[in-house]
Amino acid sequence: GGLAYSEMVAQCVASYLSSPHATVRIHAARVCLLLIVPSTGPLPRQSRLEKEVVRTLQALLQIGVSDPDPAVRGAVWAGLRPVHFPYIATREATELLLMGLNDQSFEVREKALVVSGSISTINPACILPHLRHLLLELLTALEAGRKSDRSDSARLLGSFIPSCPSLVAPFTLPILQALVPKLSDSNKRASADCFRAIGLLVRKGGSAFAQVEGDVMGELVVALEDRGSRRRRFEAAVALSRITRGVGSAVTPYSKYP
Repeated sequence: GGLAYSEMVAQCVASYLSSPHATVRIHAARVCLLLIVPSTGPLPRQSRLEKEVVRTLQALLQIGVSDPDPAVRGAVWAGLRPVHFPYIATREATELLLMGLNDQSFEVREKALVVSGSISTINPACILPHLRHLLLELLTALEAGRKSDRSDSARLLGSFIPSCPSLVAPFTLPILQALVPKLSDSNKRASADCFRAIGLLVRKGGSAFAQVEGDVMGELVVALEDRGSRRRRFEAAVALSRITRGVGSAVTPYSKYP
């Protein structure tokens, strides 16, 4: 049954996680994550199978923070799915989640943030305080950081907003106020990421948007006419679409800012 299958994964596939070849380690991690949790529903608490699943997932998380190749670390975080989350939403796994959030690779940090945000709804006491601290750090870096820091912070906010809606909600206005001045950033990548974050934020709840609407719409008009950055134009157009839906009016933005 499921237990024998899990043990087969642990014994046969997991042995390749220590291969000297990064590609082999990537495929081994993906296969383990695909097969380790049976699709028949939640496992009995403290059962032998549950303990085996928890042990294997802990080992995979360890690889997700310690493998020397960022592609391998990223593959672990990207392969984690909702079916895995109950088994890693534990105090023991929190340290590994935090290490993922502080990874040297931006792509790994972004994937770890999505996973951590999802886990925060299962066990908020373990991870939510750390995510709140990270959110405040991102806002500080967005306002006062270097160009690269501003871009990374805006992009991470774009992952933060859909992953942690309950945490983000009380900070909606401060986040908007931090993002708006960066819409005209000379770093076009940072500007595009700010438009994306604002669109996602307004889609989740547009009541605070009224306080920054004039500034945002003015920058949207400028960005939509920017021939120097295709991505900035695209993100501005997507943000405009989300704004018209999020604030409950599909006419005002177009009529007021033709």
